[in-house]
Formats: sequence, structure tokens, C-alpha cells
Amino acid sequence: MTTDRPVRSRRARRPGRRAAVNPSPRTGRATVAAVAVPLGLVVSGLLVWESSYAAFFDQTENPGNAWTTGEVVLTDDDADAAAFTVADMVPGKRGAGCVTVTYGGTVASQGVRVFGEVTGDPALAGELDFAVEQGTASATCAAFTAAGPAVYSGKLRGIGTGWTSGHGTWVPLAAGDKRSYRFTYALPKNRYDATIQGKTTTLKVVWEAQSVEEP
Repeated sequence: MTTDRPVRSRRARRPGRRAAVNPSPRTGRATVAAVAVPLGLVVSGLLVWESSYAAFFDQTENPGNAWTTGEVVLTDDDADAAAFTVADMVPGKRGAGCVTVTYGGTVASQGVRVFGEVTGDPALAGELDFAVEQGTASATCAAFTAAGPAVYSGKLRGIGTGWTSGHGTWVPLAAGDKRSYRFTYALPKNRYDATIQGKTTTLKVVWEAQSVEEP
């Protein structure tokens, strides 16, 4: 005998409506990744736009700037020859020599000073009287006219050895300005010190000009 089972009622599905489906974790991750990629593209696009915008520029120039120093130049008329060479000197012997110096610098000078380098026998250098005068003259001192008192007068070994201890008052006014210097020497009378017999002392005379410093 057949027994009829009760039939459960089912709601009829409406046309066009789908049942809700819970997304799996994998589906969720895929969705996030799908969103992140377009955002990344947008940010990258902004950076490229900014870089392209910064490539617009303009310049102006001021070319040819340069620096060249001026010069202080001194020359003399001695042709690298000694102003005097004295042999067989004895007490009472005296003499002189002259050198003319020319300034050829392109900048103002604060002055020219003369000094020396003494070598050889120090005892003889301590006995020789030596003087330096400024003025005008020919190379032979025939027409020397002193411009004032001697700028140095003393023993040969006492002459200045550099700019600071040098001697002179000449301040060149322009290129081509000249001064003559007369050097006078003497071995005093009544000096019969046997220790200076047969000795030699030498002097290298140096003129130095220095430029005016800006304040």
C-alpha cells in the first residue's frame, strides 16, 4: 500500500534573481588585488606627469668672467754684472758703484726697498763701512745727485735682509718710474786686524716692490 508523503512547499524563484553566494577567501584576495593594480597605475601616472612638468625650464647666462692678477716688476741696468769688484783692498780704501732701477708694474706699489744677502768672511763684513743712497745718476755714478740722506749707513753686515728690514723711501708713481742707487764702501783707516787679511766677503743686492693691499 502506497503511503503519500507530505510535499514540502518551496518558494518559487523569481525570474532574474540569483541566490547569494558567499565569497571564498581566495575570491576576496583576488578582488583586492584587482583594485590595487588600477590604483597603482593612477599613482604612477601622477609621478610621470609631475616629472614631465618639471622638464620645462629656462636659463640666462653671464659668460666670460675671469680674474687676472696685476704685476709688480723691477728691472735694473747692471746686466747681471756686479756694481763693483774690489781686489787687494787695504785700510783707507774706498769706492762707489751705481745701479738704476726701473718700475714696470701694472698696479700701484707701496714702495721699493733695498736689502742684501751678505756671505763670506763675517769679520771683514763687520769691518767694512757701507752706505746706500737714492737719487739720480748715470750707471757710472758720474752725475749722481742724492735725493736725501742715505737710506742705510753702517757696517756691511748690518744691511737689511728682507722687505721688513729693508731700506728706501721710493714709491713708484707709474710704470717707467726710475731711481738710481749709489753704494759707497770703505775699509776704515787704522784697522790693522790680521784676522781680515786675505779674506773675501760678498754682497748680493736685492730690490723688492710690493703692491698696495686693498682695505
